[in-house]
Amino acid sequence: MTIKEIWNQVFNTLKSIENEREAATVSYYLLKHYTGLDKINISLYPHKKIDSKTIAKIQNALEKLKQHQPIQYIIGKVDFGGISINVNRDVLIPRPETEELFYWLTTEHADFKGKIIDLCTGSGCIAIAFAKKHPQAEVLGIDHSLKALKVAKENARLNNVNVAFECHDILSREFREISFPTYDIIDGNPPYVRESEKKDMHPKVVNYEPSQALFVTDEQPLIFYHAIFLWANRHLSPKGKLFIEINENLAKETMQLLQAFNFTTIELRYDMQNKARMIKAEKILD
Repeated sequence: MTIKEIWNQVFNTLKSIENEREAATVSYYLLKHYTGLDKINISLYPHKKIDSKTIAKIQNALEKLKQHQPIQYIIGKVDFGGISINVNRDVLIPRPETEELFYWLTTEHADFKGKIIDLCTGSGCIAIAFAKKHPQAEVLGIDHSLKALKVAKENARLNNVNVAFECHDILSREFREISFPTYDIIDGNPPYVRESEKKDMHPKVVNYEPSQALFVTDEQPLIFYHAIFLWANRHLSPKGKLFIEINENLAKETMQLLQAFNFTTIELRYDMQNKARMIKAEKILD
């Protein structure tokens, strides 16, 4: 088969389960991984022959895609913040909006040499990408999942960065009582999708990504934010900044909660889809 023929097979199959734009994006991503050809070369060399072993791998991946398995889990990695991050079903797939949050905090700290803690670190994508750009920073990632931390530690090793990881439940009393130092940056991407919003989500998210990293109850949708803001009040340095990803439907409530915990200079930003997605805040100085 030629690259054009296998492209058509993949794209036409995916169009039945995805919108056309997503089908094209996933098709290019899949072919690039297995053939080594980027989007430009796929277009320039449509008649290039693809060997049978590669075709078999692509078709096997296509069968998994038809079952709504995420392409990132099938391939086992994703690009984030200029590095490659390994992912599996023990961690969330890093989102473009999370990458926007990462670029926001790195842009504001171009020559950072202080302490940063990444709460709910998951795959370690923010912590590791930050350490890669700021090798003199002291970086700590926190997560309650040992399986997620195993992935994060391997990602740090593969990217040759010095990041410490610790297992803690940020909702627990034990976590609040640990004697942590103060941090110049506290960032986080905690669970924030309400259970009632699950019905509007794609099956590849609901069926494959770790639910404990995604969902909160409708009764306590800001439970993680309450814990983070309370903890940050004690552990954010006087001139430090808090960066947090949020539920776009709870932006007002999240900002009000920040104010209740004596944070100021609260800035809300929208993502590329024009959804209220991230907040920066500072502490009110005593």
